[in-house]
Amino acid sequence: MPNISKKSPLSARTPYSDAKMGRILSRQRVIRRVAAPWERTVAWVFEYSPTIAPTQEGRGGFTEQLLDLMREYGARATFGVFGSTAENYPDEPDARGNKHSGGKKYAHIPAFGLDDMAGAEAGADVVSRIARGGHEPANYTYRCLPYSPDRELKLRESWRGAEDAERDLRRLHDLVYRLTHFNMRFSRPPLDIDALTDGTESFDIYERMGYHRLAPGIEYGTGGPEPLGSMTVALEREPTALSGAIIARRDGTAPDLESIRAELELFESHGYRVLTVGELMERSAFEDVPRTLDCFDAVNALDRAGFTVGFRNNKFYPEREITPAELDVFLAPPGAASAGARIAGGGAVKPLTIAAKAQEFYTRVEGKPRTASRADAAMWLADTAHMNGLL
Repeated sequence: MPNISKKSPLSARTPYSDAKMGRILSRQRVIRRVAAPWERTVAWVFEYSPTIAPTQEGRGGFTEQLLDLMREYGARATFGVFGSTAENYPDEPDARGNKHSGGKKYAHIPAFGLDDMAGAEAGADVVSRIARGGHEPANYTYRCLPYSPDRELKLRESWRGAEDAERDLRRLHDLVYRLTHFNMRFSRPPLDIDALTDGTESFDIYERMGYHRLAPGIEYGTGGPEPLGSMTVALEREPTALSGAIIARRDGTAPDLESIRAELELFESHGYRVLTVGELMERSAFEDVPRTLDCFDAVNALDRAGFTVGFRNNKFYPEREITPAELDVFLAPPGAASAGARIAGGGAVKPLTIAAKAQEFYTRVEGKPRTASRADAAMWLADTAHMNGLL
């Protein structure tokens, strides 16, 4: 995978390290990329959509033109929808650029004083069109307030606690559902700040709402040839280099539509399909379960059915052995498991123990896993779930 972005997949502000997340068995996970599935695929994320401000070409707003272009190429994307920043006043303009642009106290999208030119509230018709076109809305919060103060933007207002932050997310979730009848499945906190001032973490809210946390592995938004050039070089060296990648950029900002067209042509020339994050995950759920593993089909089938078999860092760890701490959550059918399990010591369980424990959840249980590895346990669990009408 080429290092196209200098930015870490997870901001330094986040309290989540890969090691910490890898100890928490959970349905809600950080989605950066997935293992290359059976076909060449990438997922696109256009963040802070929709933009309804007219472009220089005068053919309507950027997002509408983007949707026209993607339809031309048969491509789909995840659109990180926000509600509106029109309520973020009184405020004064701030001259800093990029994500720091807007106001001194609040974000304003697409710009200070132009809040009515972007967002789901103003662009309801565009949000509806996003869903009708087979694209996927994701929850990028209603007012775009960070969850706690940012060390660079010291004057910016943030949410006081989890209750207000969750209310903001649900406000947008309900609005998008009214417009599209689509239940969003992904979210990303503003400025990548995951911790709230009351000690709550974004995942505490996401678990209640059933959201995965987006953290695309490739990010850019400044235009120019570098991202396209880097991807071209990577694909020339290895045609499957980008398969399973999630690529993000800001909606309504550079690169322009011609740059996006060039990327679509690049992907098309190398046999890639451009999908939503949800579609990509239906093909390959985890970062460390490639199609070459025997457990690939079983692990992905269990995840699609709603079993809690992966860890918060979006890894499955096929070689790791099942521990007593995770056994109940791993085996439980969809809807019966707790939000997750923190994996501590205690050693591995035996295959017979796994089979015996499964009898608490399933009517029909036959045999036992070949070993206590998570890969073998998943293949046996998939067979068990199928016998019991769950797969």
